[in-house]
Amino acid sequence: MTWTAHRIPITVAPQPGEALESWIGAYARRLRTTNSGFLRIVGLAGARPAQMALRLISAEADALQRATGGQPP
Repeated sequence: MTWTAHRIPITVAPQPGEALESWIGAYARRLRTTNSGFLRIVGLAGARPAQMALRLISAEADALQRATGGQPP
């Protein structure tokens, strides 16, 4: 696997049918941070997981994919 400067070197794959908010929380716990801390790490400081779950815009999806190496749920 190729790592980039923007890629988190830890992978947390979403579970089948897992909600976005749940996956963000699981990733944050794996990194030993808060949901806000995780979003700051991926370049989405100030983003709200509840709002993202209702309407994930392409810039947010792109940031999550770039940082985690996978598609957000």
